Amino acid sequence: MEKDKTKNRKFPLWAKILVRVLIPVICGAALVTGAVLGWRRITAVKTEKKVALVEAKLLQCAELTTHKYQYSDIISIKKHNMIAKSYSIIRYSGVIRIGIPNIEDMKVSFGKSTDNTVFVDLPKCEILGNDITEEEIFDESLSVFIPITTSEIFQEIETSRLLMQDKLVERGIIDEADERAKTLVRGIFQSAGFEDVRFK
Repeated sequence: MEKDKTKNRKFPLWAKILVRVLIPVICGAALVTGAVLGWRRITAVKTEKKVALVEAKLLQCAELTTHKYQYSDIISIKKHNMIAKSYSIIRYSGVIRIGIPNIEDMKVSFGKSTDNTVFVDLPKCEILGNDITEEEIFDESLSVFIPITTSEIFQEIETSRLLMQDKLVERGIIDEADERAKTLVRGIFQSAGFEDVRFK
């Protein structure tokens, strides 16, 4: 009888209860953790980026750039309703190039053999490029209820870029580029010995 009592005292009642409660809790926690990790792995968004050089060409260029105009602008986009609001402030910089697209289109004729006169038919200058060189977000506060998308930001930058180009054209930047082109071409021919350079 005493041996049976000794065996029963090895596992007290509270230990048996603790084991019966603790083991299911640990197993349950392990199952929940495994399920959460498995769900995250299944639903995780995987982004794969690849860069491939499709084509590369060296093109001959006969542009004559006579003017470069650097500019910076700040645009802000604000959206709101009764419960939320979003805004984004972006600063960007760009460069507008003005000049002759192809100087090989220039036509040249010379005076009499004893005359140091050259007649030049120079193409009109035009916008060669209007490129964004830098973009920076100054400040933003975005709400999930009223998001500001990347496409909206790009659209506003594009509108501002073209507006800046139109303003420069209205201010006579093309005419200035034409005069600059004449000055450059006149200098080239005068250095070659032609004293009288006339533009058609």
